[in-house]
Amino acid sequence: MRLILNLILVLGFVGACTGEENRTNETPQSAAEAFLVLIDQDKYQESWAEASTWLRSTSNAIEWAEHAGRIREPLGVVSHRAFNSVELEDALEDMPEGSYALVFFDTTLENSGTASEMVGLMLEDDSTWRVIGYQTL
Repeated sequence: MRLILNLILVLGFVGACTGEENRTNETPQSAAEAFLVLIDQDKYQESWAEASTWLRSTSNAIEWAEHAGRIREPLGVVSHRAFNSVELEDALEDMPEGSYALVFFDTTLENSGTASEMVGLMLEDDSTWRVIGYQTL
C-alpha cells in the first residue's frame, strides 16, 4: 500500500512538472514549434500568450493577430515542415540586451510551395523562450 501511495505521489509530481506552468527547460526549437502549431491553426490571438514581454509592449493582441494573419494566411495549409537550424545570438539590432534565438524551418505550403520560416525568440527572466517575431523568407 505504501509503495502505491509513493508511486501516486511521484506520478502526480511528474505530471505537475510537465504542465504548461513549467517551461523553463524548453529549448528554442520546442518553443518555436509550439508557437507554429498555434499559427497553423489560425489561433493568432492565442499565440499572443507565447509573445515576449518586449513584443507585448510594442503592440497589442489584436494588432499581432492581424499582422500574423496577413503573413500566414495567404501561404495556405502546411503540408510539411522540418526543422532546419537555430542561431543563438547575444544581441539583435534595435532590441534590448538579452539572449536570442532565431529558429529556421523548411516548410512546404499549399499556396506558395517551399518557404523558409523564421521564429525569433527571446530568453525571458523566468528562463522561458518567448516569441519576438515570425517571418517567412
